[in-house]
Amino acid sequence: MRAAALAVILAVACSSCASSASHAPVPPTSAAARSSSPGPRTFAELAGDWYAHGAGIDIQPDGRFVIIMRTYRVCGQVPPPCDTDRGNEIIPGDRATGQLTSGSGGAAAGVITHTTDPSLSPEGPVKIVLHPSTDSISVKEYTFCGTKAPAGYCGA
Repeated sequence: MRAAALAVILAVACSSCASSASHAPVPPTSAAARSSSPGPRTFAELAGDWYAHGAGIDIQPDGRFVIIMRTYRVCGQVPPPCDTDRGNEIIPGDRATGQLTSGSGGAAAGVITHTTDPSLSPEGPVKIVLHPSTDSISVKEYTFCGTKAPAGYCGA
């Protein structure tokens, strides 16, 4: 259910991209599978879709990533960036992209290179840390969960 929701969020967010193929979500995997998957760089253990309440991050094995977050501001009531209501679906208004550049031991450093909401996901340095015991990662002050995370660990 969460994978489908993030796939919809990423698909809609990327619909205005020149090429959404480079941002296609990857199937969710467990922390164990992530850590044993070969990758062209050191980011395979972080690769996959991670979720939080109103947010998600897709990390590719080569270190490219896309963060999608709710702004909790409603389009039509405030200027962008803002969230869009489409029926029973809320399309998050913040989309940030970036590249991990170094990593080891379940942690990686990189940079957010583009964002639609600098107040939520400012451009600049970012560190991502894997927490295998909870199948989660931390990115700045946010925690994102994998499919094996404890129920409710990353929000509703």
